Amino acid sequence: MLLYYIISAKTSFMIMVSHHPVGSHPSDEALRVNHPVYTEHSECVKDRGTGDVIDRVWSRLAGIRKCGLFRVGDKILVGVSGGPDSVGLVLILQKISEEYHQNWRLILAHLNHQIRGRSAERDESFVKKLGKRLNLPVYTKKTDVPLLARRKKLSLETAARAARYDFLERVARRLKTRTVAVAHTLDDNAETVLMNILRGSGLRGLRGIPSLRGIHLDSRINIVRPLIETGRSEIRRFLKVQVQTYRLDRSNLQTEARRNLIRLKILPYLERYQPKLKQHLVRLSEISTETLAYLDRDAKTWVDKKGRRVKRGLSFNLRSLGGINPALRNAVFIRAIQTVKGDLKKIIAQHYDSLNDLISNPARGLKEIHLPDGLVVQKRGQKISFVMKSSRPDVTSGRGLRPSNVFARCSSGNG
Repeated sequence: MLLYYIISAKTSFMIMVSHHPVGSHPSDEALRVNHPVYTEHSECVKDRGTGDVIDRVWSRLAGIRKCGLFRVGDKILVGVSGGPDSVGLVLILQKISEEYHQNWRLILAHLNHQIRGRSAERDESFVKKLGKRLNLPVYTKKTDVPLLARRKKLSLETAARAARYDFLERVARRLKTRTVAVAHTLDDNAETVLMNILRGSGLRGLRGIPSLRGIHLDSRINIVRPLIETGRSEIRRFLKVQVQTYRLDRSNLQTEARRNLIRLKILPYLERYQPKLKQHLVRLSEISTETLAYLDRDAKTWVDKKGRRVKRGLSFNLRSLGGINPALRNAVFIRAIQTVKGDLKKIIAQHYDSLNDLISNPARGLKEIHLPDGLVVQKRGQKISFVMKSSRPDVTSGRGLRPSNVFARCSSGNG
């Protein structure tokens, strides 16, 4: 996917708003699919295919609407890179709003991340023209993500991701909306699950991409992925029927990036032996999500009942924690880390192994494990504490000690 709608937490927050009446189609600078002039046959395709994808996405949103999102008349911020998936998302949401009388107020958000030079400028121009043609407001921002990555000593992907969610949150707060829609697809989810398997992930990595989550643990703003059960090829067919152009990021064809290698080489090779591999990976994601939802509910109950607040953290009785089922104990570790640290970034399987060793080690005296981002786990006597000893990095968003958002109270599919 394109890296998009990005902003640094340290850069000044200057947003350009474009809100124009209906205008002309996007310029010829956009990379186009070869669209013929459509005839009666294309109308048949439109009736058969376009309506189906709109109905399916609408049905997918039914569970999310039970959480109080995507209500009639809601403002919905849509992250738009200019690529086919995000452009398809905009058009699909607009058609749902019209056909199902939802009267949603769609707002587009795009950030020029200044990674791809003139091509990034054309992406921004394309999104502005798309908003103009659809009569939708567009929020844009420029930021130097490569510079941010160097300053923070982060990978380009990590810096971009942290920055774009900060950008989306800022715009959403300005608009006073709780709903941010992004365009991850079934293909993205399958690729993520396979990539996590190859990394040696545990059960949590098998969940893939959630359809709904808080933008961070203590935020009231929610990231929603309406296309998470829709295939990339289906979206492109929809755009072809709509005679809608889009931008292509040619860096997505470079197999040096791990995700691109999986998308372009590994998955197609494996699909020669199992044509339904993507669907199977997504089903594995769903099973993992259901299993973890059960464990996480028990872990929350256990932490709420047994945990004690201490300065900058939580503490537990060592004997109680050591006496529970290992699977539940790991879920308790995760709940404690998320509550104190705000997220699970940089936490890997070896950290959970170390925590279990710390609990099972009978040696007396003070023992400590130093986890990423200044989180320290201390064992003293019959008490084990999770405590923040240093400030969090600027690029992370969790605030800690307040693990609540709408998704914590409302399970919706692949969460």
